[in-house]
This record gives sequence, C-alpha cells and structure tokens, in this order.
Amino acid sequence: MLLFVYGSLMKHAPNHYVIAQQAKFVAQGTIRAVLYDLGIGFPGAIEDKNAEGVYGEVYELPDSELEGLDQFEGCDPVDKANSLYYRKITEVTTFKKETLKAWVYFLVPSRLKTFTSEKITGGRWQ
Repeated sequence: MLLFVYGSLMKHAPNHYVIAQQAKFVAQGTIRAVLYDLGIGFPGAIEDKNAEGVYGEVYELPDSELEGLDQFEGCDPVDKANSLYYRKITEVTTFKKETLKAWVYFLVPSRLKTFTSEKITGGRWQ
C-alpha cells in the first residue's frame, strides 16, 4: 500500500521511527487539503479540493501496517465521529507531475475546534 505523510511521520520528523523499518520512500508530493498546526507537536490536514495543497512524502508499506497506523493516528475506521483522524485513498501529485493514489490520514473536521490551531500557509509543516 502507499501512504502519504505530511507531519510527524515524515523523514527527519519525531515519529518517523513508527514507519522507518517497513517503509520504502516513493516520492515527494502534494495533496489538496488545508494544513493546521494543532499546537501539540503535530499537524492536521482537512480535505479541500480547492486548496493549494499540502506537502508530504509517499511511502510504500506492507498492508499489515495499516492497523497499527490506525491506532497511532487515533483512527477508528468503523467510528469516524469518535476518531481524531480518518483515512482515505487520495490523489497525490508528485514533484515529477505523476499522480498516485495513497492512504492519507485527515483530521476529522469537528476535532479542529478542540485544539488551539492555526492554519499553516504554504502547506508545509516545520
């Protein structure tokens, strides 16, 4: 499976170790979303097809890693309303102008108000 990461799971970010052993780097790219600094050490992206984009990295991982990533991200695929993030297959435009489909963990929009969040202009976290 392909996974697009835009925050603490990126290379050189504090939680990259979570995927480092199983992950194979594929590409850098962007997704259509708005990025927020949640004020707690990691960002959240909200889907927005009209947004400029959020920068991130695409990794290939074994499908067996998905359940552990769901737990790490606070994502319950059966109960989105009580999750922090939900995951969705999303188009990623690579820097080479290729289109890939990858899992992305998006912040559940109703959760945005629970944080002291600020919109990140430019779509890059840190």
